[in-house]
Amino acid sequence: RNLVTGMIFSRLSELIDLTKLSLSDCHLIGPIPESFKLLSSLTYLDLSQNGLSGEIPLGIVKHPNLQTLRVANNMLNGWFPDFGNEVSPLIDVDISYNMLDGEIPPSIIRKLSHLELLNIQWNRFTGTIHFSLFQNLRNLSHLDLSWNNLTVEFPKTVYVKHQATIFPNLVILDLMSCNIRGEFPQFLQNIMTLHLLYLSHNNISGKVPTWVWRIPELWHLDLSHNKLDGFEEVVNINGSRNLDLPLMFGTSLSLFVSNNNIKGKIPSTLFCNMFTLGRLHLYENNLTGTIPDCLANLTGLYELNLNKNLLQGQIPRRLICGSQFLPVVELSDNQFTGEITRLLYNCSNNYMWVLDLSSNRITGSLPVNWPAAFDRLEVLDLSNNQLQGPIPEDFSNSSTPALRVFNLNDNKLVGRIPRNLSKCSKLMVINLGNNELSDVFPFWLGHLDYLRVLALHANKLHGSISSPFSMHMFSSLLILDISGNQLKGHLPPALFQNFSSMMRKQTNVSSKDPSALSYQLPLLLTIKGHSQKWRLITILTCIDLSNNLFTGTIPDDIGSLDRLYSLNLSRNNLEGAIPTSFGQLQSMESLDLSHNHLSGSIPEELTRDTFLSTLDLSYNSLEGRIPQGNQFGTFNATLFDGNPGLCGPPLSISCPNTNRGPQDSIYLVEEMTRDPHWEYLAAGIGYAVGFLTTILPILFIQKVGTWFCFHVDRAFETCINIPTLYSISCRA
Repeated sequence: RNLVTGMIFSRLSELIDLTKLSLSDCHLIGPIPESFKLLSSLTYLDLSQNGLSGEIPLGIVKHPNLQTLRVANNMLNGWFPDFGNEVSPLIDVDISYNMLDGEIPPSIIRKLSHLELLNIQWNRFTGTIHFSLFQNLRNLSHLDLSWNNLTVEFPKTVYVKHQATIFPNLVILDLMSCNIRGEFPQFLQNIMTLHLLYLSHNNISGKVPTWVWRIPELWHLDLSHNKLDGFEEVVNINGSRNLDLPLMFGTSLSLFVSNNNIKGKIPSTLFCNMFTLGRLHLYENNLTGTIPDCLANLTGLYELNLNKNLLQGQIPRRLICGSQFLPVVELSDNQFTGEITRLLYNCSNNYMWVLDLSSNRITGSLPVNWPAAFDRLEVLDLSNNQLQGPIPEDFSNSSTPALRVFNLNDNKLVGRIPRNLSKCSKLMVINLGNNELSDVFPFWLGHLDYLRVLALHANKLHGSISSPFSMHMFSSLLILDISGNQLKGHLPPALFQNFSSMMRKQTNVSSKDPSALSYQLPLLLTIKGHSQKWRLITILTCIDLSNNLFTGTIPDDIGSLDRLYSLNLSRNNLEGAIPTSFGQLQSMESLDLSHNHLSGSIPEELTRDTFLSTLDLSYNSLEGRIPQGNQFGTFNATLFDGNPGLCGPPLSISCPNTNRGPQDSIYLVEEMTRDPHWEYLAAGIGYAVGFLTTILPILFIQKVGTWFCFHVDRAFETCINIPTLYSISCRA
């Protein structure tokens, strides 16, 4: 690895006794040498994770001794070569993550009788594949056809008496995004050796059949992103509706049935009898009713995600407090009710690290002693509920040492921001926006080394944000939203000078990146004039100080934040000029300075911000010609409304021709380039022709004037009988 770069050394083909060649992840480029077919003893070839291009040489595919061919994660294109009539010794073929296209040759099925692994995912293969053709590959243990443009069709025959002879070794089957249509493929009953089955992102409809749960060693089943509408009901012979599941799972079962159309109640008779169920994802369906209490009895359950359904009622307390081992509970975007005190008061759960109850109808106040009960909690999201009262101060690095995400946004909380949050040294996200908190700007949070997001918008914060900042305060901050408060005073340059994570040259992003969290926090941000939820895994750099009472000028230091994506300073009392340093914000896509008292001209330097797609400078006191070029040509007139001194496109107001500055001169050059005045150009050409044909002869041919007068002019007078200019001057 990394010992060889550039194109593959062609003289490698001279090593005729070479049996194994591995050049993976070596930054190689160019084609695969056809001369590799001369390596007659070669049995293993791994060229994966490079930048190789071109087609796979036929001589490599038809190599008489090659057993392993791995060329995944390259840029190979073209068709996969046909094996012809020759039986191939290939056992392991991985051509995934390339740009191969066309139909899969039938010979890959007929002639690869020794094949154990075939991975062609993430290419551009087309056509229809009948799955039964693969059953002749009796050694096949891993088959991946996912994420191409294929259509996989299944036979309807189920060989109950011969299940042991059909795909006797198949362990991993990945058919994601294979355009599978209709009801659940019954043919898969024939494959009882499966450990991992991926059928997501297809068009499978109907109900999930009961025979799926009887595959004895199945431990991962992904049916998400289909059109399933429920589960077949299971009733045993005694009528007690108890699922007769074999307890032979070697490990816990991970079940993903999210993003379907499953309706009705959660089938407790099914899931509560899956004693080896480890992960259950049923989010984004149409489930109704309540959560079965019996789910808390599943001692192996470690991840429960029921987000975005229509569930209601009270959340079983035992899921949060009584479960022996349930570290991840995600129940957001439902209609759950009840008081938060019932769930958290005197609760003890030393295993929970994600608790997401956001976007429900939970009421009440946070109990005083609750943080101490969750000493491993990393993510707490209670946003968009109806919580009220103050936020308890019971935070410390000893009580919540692992806390990284603290989201109480959009409730009715009052009082102060807890000072003890500064003791939670691993905090990455603090979102307390859309509440009724009354406090000053929390300078005491500035020393948190990992803090990426500080969102305190739409509260009752007051006072100044000026402070004798020490170096490196808020040095890791990527998102600051304190909009919609009552903050006032000048914008301190020192605050922006400390935002080193928003600067390319001084990026100070900790190795503990929030994007590394498996939990992706949805954060409501107003960017480009629209409020929407952004997943934290999409790292943005955003500053929103809008809707406050800030005064004074805009600090030039903001121009050094060249990683800044969005800046909103609108609806304040800012004055002075727009800093020319904003021309250095070449990553910025959204800039809103509207509803202030800014004056002067719009800096020509803003045209350098080529990614700028949203701009609002309306309702200020700006004047002069609006800059032209780059993104400014796409902005409409409403973005400059309320500035009576502005002129030029896109406004209908023309700029005067007098007192032109450098900007106006540039504009005139562009204007003349776009629309030259042909009448002036024609007059100029006429004057030039007249000068060349009349004046120059007089100036430069005086010595031959007499000859010209007595020969040419007289001849001309004889023809037209009118004295010419030259003859008159000669006579004079």
